[in-house]
Order: sequence, then C-alpha cells, then structure tokens
Amino acid sequence: MKNLRIYKLTVAALIFAASYGHAQDFSETKELVKSFSMKADRTVDIDNKYGTIHVNTWEKDSVRLEVTIEAYGKKQEDIDKIMAMTELSFHETPSQVMVKTLWGENTGMWQRSAMEIRKGLSPQIRVEVNYKVYIPKRASVDLHNRFGDVYLPALSGKIRVEVDHGDLRADELTGNVHIDVSYGKAKVRQLDKGMVKLTFGELILDNAGAVEVNSTSSHIEMTEVKSLRLDSRHDKFVLNKAGKVVGKSLFSDIRIRQLDQSAELEARYGDLELYGLQPTCTDLYLEGSYADVSLEWAEEAAYSLTAEVESIKDISLPEKLKASQNVVDKTTVVDGRMPNAKTKVVIKGKGLYIRVR
Repeated sequence: MKNLRIYKLTVAALIFAASYGHAQDFSETKELVKSFSMKADRTVDIDNKYGTIHVNTWEKDSVRLEVTIEAYGKKQEDIDKIMAMTELSFHETPSQVMVKTLWGENTGMWQRSAMEIRKGLSPQIRVEVNYKVYIPKRASVDLHNRFGDVYLPALSGKIRVEVDHGDLRADELTGNVHIDVSYGKAKVRQLDKGMVKLTFGELILDNAGAVEVNSTSSHIEMTEVKSLRLDSRHDKFVLNKAGKVVGKSLFSDIRIRQLDQSAELEARYGDLELYGLQPTCTDLYLEGSYADVSLEWAEEAAYSLTAEVESIKDISLPEKLKASQNVVDKTTVVDGRMPNAKTKVVIKGKGLYIRVR
C-alpha cells in the first residue's frame, strides 16, 4: 500500500526496563510511548490481551499511546521467557492507526492461549499489557480487549468496543456506538444511539436514546431509554422508564416500571411485567407462549383490550374494563373497552397467565 507505514517493536527493545528480586519474587516493567497525527476521519484500532485499555481525551489533533508491560514471577528465567514472547505491532494508514499486542510470533507461539503460553513456566507467572490512550473527543475508536478492562471518557466519534472476560466503563457516548461484552460488566452513563451485545454479562445504562440490545444469559438495567429494540434469551431486563420498546424474548424476565409510548413484544417461556402504563401510550401488542403477562396502568389511563389466547392458564381483569369473555375451540376471546379509551391493547398467544389492573 502506498501510504502504509509499519512499526514493529519487540518488548526486549522497549525504552525502559527495570527488574528486581527479593524473597524469590521477580518483576520486570517495560514501557513504550508513541504518537501519531489524528485526522478527522482516522480511527484508532487497538487489539490487546491481558491488560487494561484506558482512553483519555485531550485538545491536540494527535493520538498518544503509552504502553506498559509488566511481568511477575518466582523465577527470572520465566519473566525473560514471557517478555520475549510479547510483541507490539504498529500499522499506520491514512484512515487508521492500528496497534496489536502479539504473543510469541517470533518464538513459534503465535496466537496461543494463556494456558499454552504458561506451559513450561512456573504457575506463579503473571503478565499485564496496559494501554493509556490520548485522543481528541471527536475521534473514532475500535477496541478489542480480552482478559482485561476498558475505560472510555465522553466521546462523540464512532465507537466500537469488544470486551471478553473483562469490564467496560464509559461516560457519555454521543456518536454511533457498538458494544460487545462477554463474561463481564458494562456500565455506561449515556448512549445516544447504537447496539449492545451481551453474553453472560451485565449492563447498567443510565440514559439511552435509540438502542438495540442482543443478549444471552445476562442482566440489564436501564434508568431511562427513549427507544429500545431487544432480542433476549435467558435474561433479566429492568427498565425504569421507557418510551418505545420492541422485541422478542425467550426464557427472559422483562420488567418495565414506566412506559410512555408503546410496546410490541413477543415472549416465550418468561415474564412480561409492564407497570406504570401512562395515558400517553398509544398501543401495546403482546404475543406470547407459556408466559406470564402483567399489566398495571396509571390511575388516569383509559384503554381498550382484545385478547385471543389458546389454552389460557388464567386471566384477571379489572371490573371497570367491562370485558366480555368467550371460549371458542379452546381459544379464549376477550373484548373490553373503558370510556374515552386512548390506548389499544392486543394480546395473542398460547398457555398464558394474564393479569391486568
């Protein structure tokens, strides 16, 4: 490539090194500092293992990387081996600054797991590769970190971050965002638009605009979200305040404490609990199989309700709804309407427990 510049530096040649030993404990620390220009359309791409990525913002039109490699062990020879296995690769193109932590490419151990790397080393060996990154607030980043944590400050650029066996903490993210967390926890103060993928993880989101969540075996809590699209499996969802919610769930428990606009949800083998349904809600469309559906309305709300449920388990409706119930070929048909109804509710499914109050 015409504009490609490649920087590659092994840990053994890093600019700072110190080691000491006492009581049979040894450690070594090596550091690297590198800077690149940061154009408006440039992305910082970092791929790391076994350490943290801490992003900071500054007013300069450049990116600064401070990388620290630390190794600890009972034997100096083990530290020497693990340090020799660790490399940092730098690639610079007009559109990207790419940095990658490599493991043992020059020793024939390229891309091996931590367990494989530690074979032949004492079990007490420990290594960390930690990044401090300084970028403009508007910069775009693409971060991948395994077995370590990531911190993001307030950023307005395009953000893509993947964390595997680690945690993510972020402040206000106002650009387009893609977050992927596996076996870890994500805490985000603000996310204006984007997608979050969780696998055996946890998400705490304070304030969200338009967000899509794809999750498995996870716990999700949102303080306030304007528009949410969800695809949930074996999760627990808690939304304190939501505008519009659309999606489907399997063996998940979904609880909305206040709903202002609308919901279109499909639940199989789980719970749907929609509380604090406001008079501003326009419509609810709920479909389910062998699930519990609970609706609780604000006192001043008025609504109509129609339901068609095959093999219904139980249904409880308020008297003020004045609903009719008929059974046709094992399907329970419900039709009710309050005076001055403004919200339309439709429930369809099989084997449902329904409670409305």
